[in-house]
Amino acid sequence: MSGSLDTKPGELADALADYLAATSVLAVAEVDAQGTIITANETLERLAGRPLVGRSFRELVRVEQHPALERMLEPTEREWHRHLLGLFPDDRGIPLDFMVLCRPVGDRRLLIAEPPAAAVTAVDEHLLALNEELAGAQRRIRRQNAELARQNEVKDTLLANVSHDLRTPLTAVLGYAELMRLRGGLNDKQAQAVDVIERNARRLLRLVSDLLLLAQARAGKLTFEREAVDLSGLAAEAVELIRPLAAHAELTLDLQVPPHGPVIDGDRLRLGQLLDNLTANAIKFTPAGGTVTVRVFSRSDDAAVLEVQDTGPGFPDAEHDSLFEAFTRGSTTDAPGTGLGLAIVRAVVDAHEATIDVDAEPGHGARFTVAFQTARR
Repeated sequence: MSGSLDTKPGELADALADYLAATSVLAVAEVDAQGTIITANETLERLAGRPLVGRSFRELVRVEQHPALERMLEPTEREWHRHLLGLFPDDRGIPLDFMVLCRPVGDRRLLIAEPPAAAVTAVDEHLLALNEELAGAQRRIRRQNAELARQNEVKDTLLANVSHDLRTPLTAVLGYAELMRLRGGLNDKQAQAVDVIERNARRLLRLVSDLLLLAQARAGKLTFEREAVDLSGLAAEAVELIRPLAAHAELTLDLQVPPHGPVIDGDRLRLGQLLDNLTANAIKFTPAGGTVTVRVFSRSDDAAVLEVQDTGPGFPDAEHDSLFEAFTRGSTTDAPGTGLGLAIVRAVVDAHEATIDVDAEPGHGARFTVAFQTARR
């Protein structure tokens, strides 16, 4: 005869011991005649909370049950026998009752611990109750998320409607202010009053426009007019427009761009807003005597890159994640602002399927890097 029929009983026992030692379902150990653990599988050591090889199996059994263990390990026992033992009595392990099976394997003893049926049933019932509780919690979370989504939609709709409705009267205020100025005949006090009206109306109109843009972006209704945009030319225009603001803040405004290109497919107006907000933000955060640098270049991965860097105070790592949230302002400045600038930058970046990275740390300024895919020609 051949194959498994020729295998000796001792070899079968050794194979069984090897198989059980590798299992992750049952807790298994081999002990010598004195009860010292020779091998222990991962499950048993995990339940015991410590390495077991070289220790006595008696350490795992409650003191009052040591006699029962001694009887199990007696050399006169030749077949499988079992006993209910309480294992892992100290605070390092998980105290549980196990049905412990014992069988001789040569001059050793193979011990297999499995929970009794009643314990398994109790665990199953407990797990079932936990699953039902978890399912109930998930249903509540889904309802809450749905309500939050509905409230956000209502808020964004209201914000868009209010912003749209405010633009008309503000435009009328600016129109009448300009008309009063053109008609002339104003004394100094009246001219000054018209200046105040016009300045504040324009500030409010910019705020309303920003709010409308954000509301449209959140609703997925932000419209774009795509065209080929030369980033170098766009950056040069933006720098010239904001140069008086930099001069007033006593800053150096440095433009580093190639003569032409790179060219991207985008909305010139929205990209102009992105540049205006990044440069205005850099100027606001940079103290007098500092430098704001605007760069445009092409990267080796065929990306068109726009960078705005300042020598301001930077900001801590903890604020990086919240930089682009609406109405959020950094802790390193007390300059006035609405906290909408970078939120608009993020909206424009996302709409152009671009990426934006921030490199900043306290005391070392900040660099915002926007990468676009170049336009195909």
